[in-house]
Amino acid sequence: MDGSTVYHTKMFIDSNPLLLFVNIHSVYESYINEDFYPHLFLAEEKIKGVTYWTKYRFNYADSVIYVKMTNTEDTTEVIVKQLPLDERLQDGMSLVFYARGNVHLQKKKKLTAFYEAQKGKLDINIRGKKRKIQIAAINSSLPAYELDGKAHFKAIAGFGGYYRGWFSTDNQRVPLKAEMKVFVGKVKIELEKWKNWDPIQNDK
Repeated sequence: MDGSTVYHTKMFIDSNPLLLFVNIHSVYESYINEDFYPHLFLAEEKIKGVTYWTKYRFNYADSVIYVKMTNTEDTTEVIVKQLPLDERLQDGMSLVFYARGNVHLQKKKKLTAFYEAQKGKLDINIRGKKRKIQIAAINSSLPAYELDGKAHFKAIAGFGGYYRGWFSTDNQRVPLKAEMKVFVGKVKIELEKWKNWDPIQNDK
């Protein structure tokens, strides 16, 4: 895409039907380059009370974001516009892969993220040190890289504020555990199942 190799990621978010006060069913797609920045982002987003199917195309050569927004209830309403791409941006998907690609290093950065056509700052503190953690799906403790930070915006499911995360120490940098704030309060997230990964190999 635009002369760069990109990787297609797709995330499905579905709330538990037992939580009657929460009804979330969303799909997010991102095409990310090898530096963990998006070239294309697709999502269903609620902007100013209206739900749109949105498409963001990042043209780094011309420093422009091409935006197309289609009203999901009235598909004849289509908004097309251009936004200046005057700094590197991250979407929710590319942020995860940015963390995976850098979590073995030690550095602090302030990233700019976008969600629902808005920008926000995210502080990330990558410690680059290993520590032992436990998750319910694995009976023994695992070494993990830790990071933390603060999101100065509200994103998917109300994510914002202080967060922490732990990733495996092998080359796959598998997300193992996270703590964060969302609109229902503080939550803890743990890896439950996986494919093509050996947690025992990670411990070597």
